[in-house]
Amino acid sequence: MRSSQLRPYRRGIFSVSAVGAIWLIATTSRADELFPDASWNGLYFGLHGSQDLTNLTAQAGSAGFGVHGGYSVQLNSLVLGLEADADRGASVSSDVLSSTLYWNNTTNWTGSLRGQAGFAYNNLHAYATAGLAYRNVTTTLNRFGQLESNTASVPGLVYGAGVEYRVLPKLDLRLEALHYDYSGNSLSWVANPSGLPSSLSDIQADTVVRVGLSFRLN
Repeated sequence: MRSSQLRPYRRGIFSVSAVGAIWLIATTSRADELFPDASWNGLYFGLHGSQDLTNLTAQAGSAGFGVHGGYSVQLNSLVLGLEADADRGASVSSDVLSSTLYWNNTTNWTGSLRGQAGFAYNNLHAYATAGLAYRNVTTTLNRFGQLESNTASVPGLVYGAGVEYRVLPKLDLRLEALHYDYSGNSLSWVANPSGLPSSLSDIQADTVVRVGLSFRLN
């Protein structure tokens, strides 16, 4: 299936996630009364949908989905934690260098390991987060109709903020905004008489919004 055919499907996943999140908030508006002593201690895992805001107008693959899990410790209202995540879904960036030369970068999957620090009040938890990120990306060059590509895993940094809301005794609804800064992914080729550069290096930054659910094991 071509990426242009996958785009409506991926956007549909994110739209359904967003609608579901709004519905949960609307139907649990009294959760602070139902769970006044909500605990944010212990292990958790969950699912999320994501939307890459940087590439909303890209040719394909701006939405995705993934899993996350972590451990948090609550000290009065202070909550500290460590979380890992992995996402499947592509973001695409591209550039036309000339009428016969263009390239694109396709992110196949991403992941991160992040620390968290925040504050909790009853069933509400707001936090800041930062850590290490990685992505597996394919860079493709189309030169005079000939394709050259390179796939590599590249490191980066990620930081952002989020909020969680206790909707059931062991179920949290979360909303996150994360910014990623990745190192360059290079593709080299044999120089030709036209004077084109002998290599291409791209540095990409992505801003992603996530909506998800976390299941507490405590």
